[in-house]
Amino acid sequence: MRGSGQTPSRDTGPYTDGSGNPQGYYMFVEASDGFTGDMTYLWFPPLEITKNSSLHFTYHMYGDHIGTLSVVVQDIPSGSISKPWSKSGNQWQYWHKKCINIPASSSKIFFVAEKGSGHRSDIALDDVVLLDTKCSDEANIDCEFEDEYLCGYINQSTSPWNRVSYGDSNYVSSKADKTGHYMMSSSSGTSVMMSPSHMHRGGKSCVQFSFFAEKREANSSSGLSVQLWEESVQNTKKVMWNRNQSSDGYWQNGQFQLDLPAGISAWCSWRIFKKMDLWLLIM
Repeated sequence: MRGSGQTPSRDTGPYTDGSGNPQGYYMFVEASDGFTGDMTYLWFPPLEITKNSSLHFTYHMYGDHIGTLSVVVQDIPSGSISKPWSKSGNQWQYWHKKCINIPASSSKIFFVAEKGSGHRSDIALDDVVLLDTKCSDEANIDCEFEDEYLCGYINQSTSPWNRVSYGDSNYVSSKADKTGHYMMSSSSGTSVMMSPSHMHRGGKSCVQFSFFAEKREANSSSGLSVQLWEESVQNTKKVMWNRNQSSDGYWQNGQFQLDLPAGISAWCSWRIFKKMDLWLLIM
């Protein structure tokens, strides 16, 4: 069903749509009724996909009894069915973005939600888009926020990050030889932006980014921090980088190193706290 704000049951389901808007809409499965293992289907009309494409969507799976969300693709000429993606269990109180490659064919695409063991099992979907390009390579993830889907980054707070153009601010654009877009937050509270989850291939890797920060109050304890979340330990986080000073009127570079075992999925949370204006470009 179509929902907005919080779902009817407590301790499950989202509080906002996939962009962080509490007045926005999304589709969800209400798990208060029915039985464990019940299936709910949401599907596209038959599609003639003429080239290799990608399915982008945002999903929310929060609750102690969460079941499984799957993407099922039926090839119409042959009748064969494949399941290119599936996720089970509590994914905590966050929206997550996902991209799946879809081969060229006449196809029907289904989202299938399987109810878990109790009523705290609401599953929600938002921002479903089929594009005629393949998903980006997760081994080298560059993002300059030039596409409207923000490379899978999601606002996770009511104090939003916004995509803006360098041309929108003469002050910022004069400090950098750049064109295009970046993410900006101007908040007296806490603004959080979550990266998409990525499967680590083992060994050391480096996260680099550019930032432009201005404090509104010189003596405030405001700042920017980057926190790492691992899928296997989602109730814990590790601060990888922190800055509580202005960038002296210039774009500056930040970086930190990741050293995770192969096969671990992780994502980064970009968090501004208290009174700071922050412009961010992730490379």
